Amino acid sequence: MFFSDERAQFFKPLTGKYREQVVECLRLLHERLYSAKADYGESLKRDQVLDVFSEALERAPLLDGDDGGTIRAQGERDGVAVAVALRWSADMYTDSMLGFANSVQTPN
Repeated sequence: MFFSDERAQFFKPLTGKYREQVVECLRLLHERLYSAKADYGESLKRDQVLDVFSEALERAPLLDGDDGGTIRAQGERDGVAVAVALRWSADMYTDSMLGFANSVQTPN
């Protein structure tokens, strides 16, 4: 069975606090190996892989919070600051989206 005890943590890197960094590393590595940027004449060396991962870690957002808690991300583009908070709960069957501007709740 795939999800037996010895493989119970298989998806942990994709569900943990640093999942955005892991996904970005995998995405850029796949792009470097299999897209138009790929150089099939030689294999990637250790330094090249580290460069790809460094670029990915610079791009990926740093999520605050820990597993099972609230995830917060923030950024700014064209002078507009945005902050997002997400919370996952396995025992809830509803969703809600609340918008705020300047700490005041806005109508949907």
